[in-house]
Amino acid sequence: MTRRRTLGAGLLALVITGALAGYLYDRDAGKQEVSVVPTELQGLGNDLQEWQLQPAHTRLWRNIGVRLDRRIARGPEATLKLPVALRIDASGSLYVLDWGDKAVKKFSPGGMLLQTYGGHVGEGPGEFTNPTDFDVDSTGGVWVCDPVNKNITVFGPSGNMLRTIRPGPPPLRITHVGGAGYLLMSSSADDRLFGWYAPNDRQRIRFGEVVEHQERFGVALDGKLTGDGVGHFVYAAYRAGVIAMGDVERRPATLFLPTLDHRGMPRILTRESRDMRVAHVDPDAGYGARDVSLDGEDVHVLTGERPAPGTSAMDVYDFRSGRYRYSYRVDGTYIAAKVRHRMFYGIADSALTILSFSGEGLPEGDDEQGPPSPK
Repeated sequence: MTRRRTLGAGLLALVITGALAGYLYDRDAGKQEVSVVPTELQGLGNDLQEWQLQPAHTRLWRNIGVRLDRRIARGPEATLKLPVALRIDASGSLYVLDWGDKAVKKFSPGGMLLQTYGGHVGEGPGEFTNPTDFDVDSTGGVWVCDPVNKNITVFGPSGNMLRTIRPGPPPLRITHVGGAGYLLMSSSADDRLFGWYAPNDRQRIRFGEVVEHQERFGVALDGKLTGDGVGHFVYAAYRAGVIAMGDVERRPATLFLPTLDHRGMPRILTRESRDMRVAHVDPDAGYGARDVSLDGEDVHVLTGERPAPGTSAMDVYDFRSGRYRYSYRVDGTYIAAKVRHRMFYGIADSALTILSFSGEGLPEGDDEQGPPSPK
């Protein structure tokens, strides 16, 4: 039986500030930085989360056969400027957050641009200052987070703006959990990682306490949050080397575990001036994960590992147990990637690449060659 225990040593000080690295201008750049690594203490956690350790091992590489399906690239007729995130709906349509145009763009499975959501800079209805994430609901509606404007804009399938939601804490990441509503991650310092909201936008519960005094650390430790639209969700921290898997109908709801690249708590640097304080992760800390997706019972993590120049590594975990199964390589240095129905969708060099798995090297069922769960 898999051994689980309540979250002990805090491995993740995951509280997001509005100063999202890579998106917002830092007017105090160049000033002296001070390291403020938080102390990791025992006895953390709550009744909505568990912690599971992975057995020590190296990656189990599989040679997965893939072939190029199509590519949506930059260019005069390509319509992508700076893609940063993507989603795939049940019909195979592609949705891309293009930060260069401050818009979400919908493409057909064949790569034809079908619809644009947003595209205007500002603070008014339907406008964005810093769109950081989005999701697509079961009706085809597009929900876009803007932590600077402190709101979520909801568009109808045809691109018309339906409403604006102001959840309180500035929303950074979002994923729908079917009829149960949606989950949010905030961009401000908070003592819980996730907020679960009902379909009527009322907050049901907040959960995910992983470091004592978590609310004290305004830390730019971002991550990716996604799900399957029917209550299951997964999360991966960029820098801390921690992932989480959960089911809103299950108690405890969330299983936390370290990735294979976990190196402990990253250093946090701060820079202060008379009128503001900026915190960010030491850029030398490396990446534990770059993106995550849930495909059936498999959690695919785009890791910080680069097996060889011009390649990326994907780690696969079992959603129910959290057990690591195997890894595979793909050509390209991807910053974001999703896997759905044996198709790989990745963003690299401002282009969207779609690969088809040929089936070679893919296990038909459970991976019997993987390491056993700890006893």
